[in-house]
Amino acid sequence: MTKLFALTRLLKTGRLALRLLRDGRVPLYAKLVMAAAVFYALSPLDFVPDFIPVLGQLDDVAVLALGLQAFIKLCPDEVVEEHETALGQRSSRTVEGSARPVTPNGSGANSRST
Repeated sequence: MTKLFALTRLLKTGRLALRLLRDGRVPLYAKLVMAAAVFYALSPLDFVPDFIPVLGQLDDVAVLALGLQAFIKLCPDEVVEEHETALGQRSSRTVEGSARPVTPNGSGANSRST
């Protein structure tokens, strides 16, 4: 069950990262962090060579996961929240309501006299 949860979480994070990569409000340096992580995973040069069973692929997955986390942390919070809300990963923190004018002397539409 834990593996299934980890896989679904990774897919959700990947969808969020794709949306953030396409967003023009995300700074270039954040996008470069993600590009560097993907480049490392695809590169034949690794800390642990890929021909070593399990460990060779595990370092690539770890670098991708850390790159995803760093990329999302470097993105502006309001942009991340907007995309998470659009993907259904988070409920909006925006409160719907109505406003009323407030006057400096306190006599507004709902002011009470004592």
